[in-house]
Amino acid sequence: MTGSERRIGAVHALGTDIAIFLLLGSLIARMRGRYSSGIGLALAGNVILAGAGFLGGHLALNRGTARRTVH
Repeated sequence: MTGSERRIGAVHALGTDIAIFLLLGSLIARMRGRYSSGIGLALAGNVILAGAGFLGGHLALNRGTARRTVH
């Protein structure tokens, strides 16, 4: 992978990590009865997860990093 592909992969990984923590925070907030905070955290987590998924798809499909090579 080239330098730009590694940067895209790093942003993709960071985005998924942030989304996991936001969704976990949403679960904790809802369990404590703070439903409006939980909804906000869940919305933020889903938006970030969608963006990270877009970057992962771009990396795999458009940049060709997921192509199989035959040896």
